[in-house]
Amino acid sequence: MFYIHRMFSVLAVTMQNGLHYEISITEPKTGLFTYDFFITKMEKAISNMRRYNRLSGMLIINIDFFKHFNDTYGHLCGDKVLVVLAKTLKNWSGKMIVSQDSAARNFRFCLRDVTAKVFFELPSAYGLR
Repeated sequence: MFYIHRMFSVLAVTMQNGLHYEISITEPKTGLFTYDFFITKMEKAISNMRRYNRLSGMLIINIDFFKHFNDTYGHLCGDKVLVVLAKTLKNWSGKMIVSQDSAARNFRFCLRDVTAKVFFELPSAYGLR
């Protein structure tokens, strides 16, 4: 009986540690990665890019006039916009690493194994400027 109790105690601590880690690397509202975690992942991507002679890139999306939107419609409405946008970006990005800054208006993508032509066509392909 002691063994089973001990096993469940270890399992509970392991699950709790996993939750704490997940919370530490993601933004609470959107679930996107934090800037610090993104930079760590970018450094690894750049290292792999150099090691295996692959192409990578970083795409930054800025929401124009987001402060004005928040001031006009309120922060709760702005939060809803960010959550919907983050969900859309997660679905769109697939396996790319997506990050959001603390000001909540810049989103970053780490693009791996992408040619320069594809990289520069991405924004216009999705209606971004």
